[in-house]
Amino acid sequence: MTTTPDRPHAGRHRLRAGVGACALVVAVVLTAACSSGGGGGDDSADDAVRVSPAESASANGVAAGDHVVGTDLDPGQYRARVTPSTLALCTVTQTDDDGVLDMRSAGEGSVIFTVQDVPGSVVSFDGCTSVVPTAEVPGTPPGVLGAGDWLVGPELAAGRYAATVDTDTSIVLGVITQTDGADILDTTSGDTGTVVLTVQDVPGSVVSFSGVTDIHKVG
Repeated sequence: MTTTPDRPHAGRHRLRAGVGACALVVAVVLTAACSSGGGGGDDSADDAVRVSPAESASANGVAAGDHVVGTDLDPGQYRARVTPSTLALCTVTQTDDDGVLDMRSAGEGSVIFTVQDVPGSVVSFDGCTSVVPTAEVPGTPPGVLGAGDWLVGPELAAGRYAATVDTDTSIVLGVITQTDGADILDTTSGDTGTVVLTVQDVPGSVVSFSGVTDIHKVG
């Protein structure tokens, strides 16, 4: 989700790009990631009860792998935890016959993904676990903010946030982005020092921190 800066030095820069750019980068890294399952269902066959996809997801979590929208997964917003591993990467992708509708990923924390209401489309959870609807499990403010996705309102208050670029990674790039569904509200990035983003008061939107440490609210 970053573009080459217009300025001659590799400093901070603000960009407003589509989610598709990030998806292409993630697709390359994903080939090295491990896929892992999420929560399980009820093993009791004798007392099986027919429930909607949303009710099933809320009670048991959504398993890793592919799910058909309208058949075993309802539209809406979901949170998926990153499965810990050497090459940890949780990626959630929604596709239909025309291609990729949206893609999100994280190497730490959680991915929050909005499943679009496209019956018959396929949502894939790879390298993720503990997948639950945010409507049922909205989350709570963390004691310490870390990398990954955070839900504005239940987990993260609107305001200005600063984070230090992590220089101990193979690719040094700190990014903070706020999205609402597939729409990018704002994003900023940098390869040194501190990156700062003002989170808009849009309940249910998602703020993503990547490649940064020491995340804190400054206003």
